[in-house]
Amino acid sequence: MSIEIRYLDDGIGVCWLGQGVITGQDLLEASKETFKSEEILKQIKYALIDFTSIDKASMQPENLRTKAGMDKIAAEINPDVVVALIASKNVMFGLSRMWEVFVDQIGWKTKVFRSKDEAEVWTKELVPEFCTKDE
Repeated sequence: MSIEIRYLDDGIGVCWLGQGVITGQDLLEASKETFKSEEILKQIKYALIDFTSIDKASMQPENLRTKAGMDKIAAEINPDVVVALIASKNVMFGLSRMWEVFVDQIGWKTKVFRSKDEAEVWTKELVPEFCTKDE
């Protein structure tokens, strides 16, 4: 899988670090891993999705719709998650914005950024407990 998953700030945060080539299947597998425990999911207050090291994306809009469907189910368990997605390259930025449209009505606060610094400032504004730069 091209996505490394890290839990931050004593489990209230989750960080996805994407690198190299990412596929739609990678997104779905990372979601399954992140959402596999309802207990862990209920603790999450924020997610940082860092796709700045993605070189190439191989996915279809249907992958993003499926991912959004998984997120909708997760939002029924935990509706208060803040998701900052960082995508510096145009293709990933565009795909990230498409995902953001698909999850618009699920209740999560989401925003796509070009830089990690911007994403961290925004997350800190919404989640005061956020303190981790990188672990």
